[in-house]
Amino acid sequence: MGRYTNNSNGKSNVKNLIYEQCFANEIEDEEHFMVRCCKYKIEHAQFLTQVYEIFPWLLYISYKAKLSFFMTCNDCEICARLSTYLSYTGKIKRFDITSPGGQNANVLIYR
Repeated sequence: MGRYTNNSNGKSNVKNLIYEQCFANEIEDEEHFMVRCCKYKIEHAQFLTQVYEIFPWLLYISYKAKLSFFMTCNDCEICARLSTYLSYTGKIKRFDITSPGGQNANVLIYR
């Protein structure tokens, strides 16, 4: 049994792992949630723009490398922004709130 198993024989049904709120039709794993999911594109852009100002080289690495960086980063400013980003996107996901693309586009502010 593991995170992506959902039956007694321990095998996953991939169809059950697809995040239906995203149009990418991909399994929602950590990488998808953190850096690729189209449901959070505004939040991604806000977060990554601020991170790129601090670490511009992140623009040139893969999604997997970015995820690894975020999961191991010791920079307090990045960790605080990442925490805000995860908290906010987690609320969108948990409460099935539509990402604020129009009326509330400036809701997420990183400090």
